[in-house]
Amino acid sequence: MTDTDDLKHFYEGTLRKILDKVNDLSDRVAALEGSDNKELSETKRGLDITKTERGFALIVFKDRYNFGCSLQKSSLAEEDCIWFGVHEDRMLLTRDQLNMLMPYLNRFVKTGEL
Repeated sequence: MTDTDDLKHFYEGTLRKILDKVNDLSDRVAALEGSDNKELSETKRGLDITKTERGFALIVFKDRYNFGCSLQKSSLAEEDCIWFGVHEDRMLLTRDQLNMLMPYLNRFVKTGEL
């Protein structure tokens, strides 16, 4: 296996983990959707854009299998991060980690390939 193959497998595995975590969050999002902790939100293209009770940006959406998912700004004071995923099993991602993944995500959006 070449270094390119190793890198491809690493990123495929990483994206698979992201998708698995997104698929696991539906119950938590359903609970959020039914709670009084949300402000009135604006819906655009299936995204429910709102804020948490503490004022952090929160985007709630459904994945391909109709599981509830979320993307949320973290309250972490030491570093800018986001929470991304499904249920209690969300990932805490830094800006550097997202920057590393963005070329692969953008390529997938444009071509359907990693």
